[in-house]
Amino acid sequence: GASPLLGKGSFGQVVYAHDMRNTNRPEGVALKIIKNHRHWHEQAKCEIELLRQFTEVPAVPGQGDWVDYANVVRLLDDFVFRNHCCLVFELLPFTLYD
Repeated sequence: GASPLLGKGSFGQVVYAHDMRNTNRPEGVALKIIKNHRHWHEQAKCEIELLRQFTEVPAVPGQGDWVDYANVVRLLDDFVFRNHCCLVFELLPFTLYD
């Protein structure tokens, strides 16, 4: 079958996954797995905080919520697994480099 790897970088890698905890989300998600290193954990915490703050920005009238309006990838969840910070994102049909 096709590789679940969607991308990789100095931070770690992004893989295709199914969210088994949320049955309301039958489509796949993009799971960003951060390298197990203090520096990358700190970067991930900053990224999580920033993306959460974006979801609190008031909606743009007639344009939906601010995250969609501003074309920001939506953070759905985050967790730590075996000392790796993991960020769960909506699955987009393209990479952010496209």
